[in-house]
Amino acid sequence: MTEILEMRFYKSCAIALVLGIAALAVDAQQTPTLAGRWEGVLALDASVASRELGARREGPRLPTVVVISGADGKYIGKWTSVSEGNRTIDISRIEVDGANVKISVSNVGARYEAKLSDDGRKLEGRWIQNGARLPLVLTKVAPQ
Repeated sequence: MTEILEMRFYKSCAIALVLGIAALAVDAQQTPTLAGRWEGVLALDASVASRELGARREGPRLPTVVVISGADGKYIGKWTSVSEGNRTIDISRIEVDGANVKISVSNVGARYEAKLSDDGRKLEGRWIQNGARLPLVLTKVAPQ
């Protein structure tokens, strides 16, 4: 009788262990990480109002690279403007609230507010600086 109870106990422990590992694997798949190399192009708006044509002229396009490291909501990173001589600035703060991401670059008085895609490969949002709110999509090109 004791052997039967011990066998049931061990089977129960084994099942609980397998279910616990499966739950961790599912959680890890559902929570994509920001860590990695992200690339995008910031298109500045150089609107030129023309009463006759109502024309708009596209402004400069600034290739952008963002490298983020860390995990579990504790991230650090660097923001690089490739066309500005690879000017790299430390990111002052990265906040994650579900799929919403806010990256602050206080050295230039700017922030990036975006939403992380379900697969964790794209950030779609706006670069906000000096009153301008410019669309910027960053795509993860390499994990960290």
